[in-house]
Amino acid sequence: MIRSARERGGGVIGIGSPRASLEANYALRRLVGADRFYVGMARRERRLVDLAHRMLHEGPSRSCSLRDLEQADAMLILGEDVTNTAPMLDYSLRQWLRRRPTPEAISLDIPEWNDAAVGEIVHEEPSDLHIATVLETKLDRIAAQTYHAAPSDLARLGFAVAHLLDPRAPAVPDLPKEIEDHARSIAAAFEKASRPMVISGTSSGSEALLTAAANVAWSLHAHGETAELCLVVPECNSVGLALIGGRTLEEAFAEAEEPGVEVAIILENDLFRRASEAHVDELLSRCR
Repeated sequence: MIRSARERGGGVIGIGSPRASLEANYALRRLVGADRFYVGMARRERRLVDLAHRMLHEGPSRSCSLRDLEQADAMLILGEDVTNTAPMLDYSLRQWLRRRPTPEAISLDIPEWNDAAVGEIVHEEPSDLHIATVLETKLDRIAAQTYHAAPSDLARLGFAVAHLLDPRAPAVPDLPKEIEDHARSIAAAFEKASRPMVISGTSSGSEALLTAAANVAWSLHAHGETAELCLVVPECNSVGLALIGGRTLEEAFAEAEEPGVEVAIILENDLFRRASEAHVDELLSRCR
């Protein structure tokens, strides 16, 4: 079909998928050509994924592994319900809360493998998990502190924490007392921590929220301390596909409206989840 379309002078476009392997996406890109390959993400999703990648690539905080998470001694989840968006991360968080390092366990020289002894001490210590999300999450009941608000207010909370940790970070004007109290509590926990961690993600659709999470981590680096940053993206290869490069779904729909485009190869992607039914139906009616 591809060959016959090209022999008639017709065009072929390829729409990749962040669910598919990078190898499959790259093979499709090679098949149709870089100028005819589309990443299979809508413009808004692509913008958020690109922002998350730039923060981890250009900022001082490195992206943590699940193993790194187990070594954290203070944690902030900002705007991400990880139980629903990153279940393995949720599991590691629960393990961390059960076995996290505490000053008492360290002073008593209790080895990490002694789960019963570590668990007894941890249960007596206050949790170092702070959660700020739009709605309640299943992790709330084991958190030290929770706060629920709109993404814009969650972002203000994050910026306020960053400013408290580093006065050179932008201040937040007219901050409500509730947000200020939460910010001071989180900043106090981070100031005394040796391995703090910030977790956020793209599910809220807010660029300001991602920026606020990064600012919290970066504000600690300004004082020579280390803070790790974990950013949850929509699917397993969202960042990898953005690195491969390609245009957005909106641009694919526009390309399919041009004369000469006859074939669209869609790779493991349910376009109806990412765009309006009318746009997808129009693409499928024009292409084979």
